[in-house]
Amino acid sequence: MTIEVEFAGYSARVAPALDDRWNTVLPIRIGRIPSHLPEPDFYVLVDDADVKPVIRLDVYIRNDEADYGCTAIIWRQWTAIGFGSRTILISLRDQLQQEITVSNDYFSAFVPESQFLIVCFGTGLVRIEPDGVALWKNDQLGIDGVIVSQIEGDVILGNGEWDPPGGWRPFKVSLKTGRALEISD
Repeated sequence: MTIEVEFAGYSARVAPALDDRWNTVLPIRIGRIPSHLPEPDFYVLVDDADVKPVIRLDVYIRNDEADYGCTAIIWRQWTAIGFGSRTILISLRDQLQQEITVSNDYFSAFVPESQFLIVCFGTGLVRIEPDGVALWKNDQLGIDGVIVSQIEGDVILGNGEWDPPGGWRPFKVSLKTGRALEISD
């Protein structure tokens, strides 16, 4: 599975294998790295506008995270990677890392906006600020999936699955605080 997203002249893709031009790029290893260092489960490859390799991330996924795959996007100065129960941000400037863990839950999707990044996971949302820090987390929006449908002003609208399969309920969340808001008819 390959997912490509481009932003500000950079593009990120998740790939199951490397092509020759990436073999000379030193990897940054992400995840729980086994002592015998096998092949990574996924590679996240970041190119600049000239399709020049910039960052190679070797992603190792624990056995209990294997069913969820890996997603990567470029957001502001960050490469954001979601897999298993984690979201990891790697700075394009200095390769510093920020990790956002959602306990035993699973990463689902990114909703990138210019001033913030919303991370969807199995039971809720996390709002990430431009400096890579989580402003808030709400893990009370579902039990097996959360989808953001739109952001209107200071309100996030979406649905959480409470009775799988298919038992979805709408939610409204404050973009500023992450608190659930009353849904009016």
